[in-house]
Amino acid sequence: MQSALAFEVIRYLGAIYLIYLGLTSFIKKKKTPIDIHNQPEETVKVKAGSAYKQGLISNILNPKVALFFLTFLPQFVIPSYNASLQFVIMGSIYGLFTIIWYTILVYLLAYIRKWLLSPKVQGAIDKVTGLALLAFGINILMDSSTRD
Repeated sequence: MQSALAFEVIRYLGAIYLIYLGLTSFIKKKKTPIDIHNQPEETVKVKAGSAYKQGLISNILNPKVALFFLTFLPQFVIPSYNASLQFVIMGSIYGLFTIIWYTILVYLLAYIRKWLLSPKVQGAIDKVTGLALLAFGINILMDSSTRD
């Protein structure tokens, strides 16, 4: 309860950011498709750090990770041992599993990359993702059950 105001601020900022991401997925300018398979690697430019920055902001503004650690992990803490050390160990295990999962995911997605990069699939992904982000953001803003 001491940090309820901070939680609310993060929640609203996160909701606004989700709505922003959802809207930008519909507003994107149409780009001419680039055949990345027939281009030299240096001509295919990706804005440096943009995906990392977007992921970092999304994770910082997502209170669900903090709630997970605050509600789920304490039940596994043994009171007679150093609680801080146990949290660090459990957090490290969580981080290790996350790294393993995303590494596997990246290697699997490399196999279906060409299909995923087709303009038709990209357009569909943008629209579905935009709708989902808008719905989540609006739901968070309108959800009164966490305000009481």
